[in-house]
Amino acid sequence: MRTKTLLLTAALAAAGAATSMAQSIYSVNAVGYVNKTIVSGYTIVANPFKVADDTLDSLIPSPTSDLVTYTQSGASYLIANYDFSGASGWDDGGFVHMSLGAATVVFNAGAPFTVTFVGEVQQSVGGAPLVNHIPSGQNLRSSIVPQAGTLTTLGYVPTTDLTTYQIGADGATFAIWNYDFSGASGWDNGPDGPTLGVAEGAYFDAFGGQDNWSRVFTVN
Repeated sequence: MRTKTLLLTAALAAAGAATSMAQSIYSVNAVGYVNKTIVSGYTIVANPFKVADDTLDSLIPSPTSDLVTYTQSGASYLIANYDFSGASGWDDGGFVHMSLGAATVVFNAGAPFTVTFVGEVQQSVGGAPLVNHIPSGQNLRSSIVPQAGTLTTLGYVPTTDLTTYQIGADGATFAIWNYDFSGASGWDNGPDGPTLGVAEGAYFDAFGGQDNWSRVFTVN
């Protein structure tokens, strides 16, 4: 799974005068884009940005083959289909969303293609951490910020027994990691846990109850 990331810092300024003294108000946001390869077969895809419209129509508007997506909704899944051959588009009616911090399983029946995600980088405000809730049981999750790295470098150290499942680059096999919190032995395949690419998600299976993936992050 290949990704390309660009972070740009855009300074937006507005100035006005209430009286004879000029007053300036500044707002700084970081925006960027990510090119994400959707391989043939299965991929766990994540929207890595804060966007105004996170529907499939907006985020994956022009697939080059038939697609099926599986997006978690509580204990069940919302299933959406894209009919490329019939040119009928997505059949979900705009109901399925790719929320920041979550992830979606995509089945691509054709050749690999690239999706470009564009949006605002989520940042901490006033030193407050960004928090991604990891519910008990099996849930699709991803990093809230558009960075690649191990779970440890991305700020997540589980406080419960946990198993993660990632789909491999072949679109079929799984890479499985286990975290033993009760035995204090950590990850079973390396000290820092599995590596997530940008715009890549995984199944997080938390055995001991809800956990929180908290991280203070700024780029400005």
